[in-house]
Amino acid sequence: MSSAQAVKNESEVVELVRSYLQRLDTGLRVEVVARWVYYEDNWWNVPVRWNSPLPRTYEYYCILADVESEIAENENLDVMLVPSA
Repeated sequence: MSSAQAVKNESEVVELVRSYLQRLDTGLRVEVVARWVYYEDNWWNVPVRWNSPLPRTYEYYCILADVESEIAENENLDVMLVPSA
């Protein structure tokens, strides 16, 4: 576990992920399901759901993977965005 991850708590991770999702320039609205966020095996698992129509499901997964990569590179934090209903 990195030192950056050690100082993060659940509410900080939720706000961080929300801030990255708000930066999306895709027209896609994605929201964090904060009550289901948990930390396991050095990863923050953050359930998310889209709040807008999606033409193709694979586009949604690509967007989530890009956000995960940005957070890992910029924040030194391992986050998995988990699609939920």
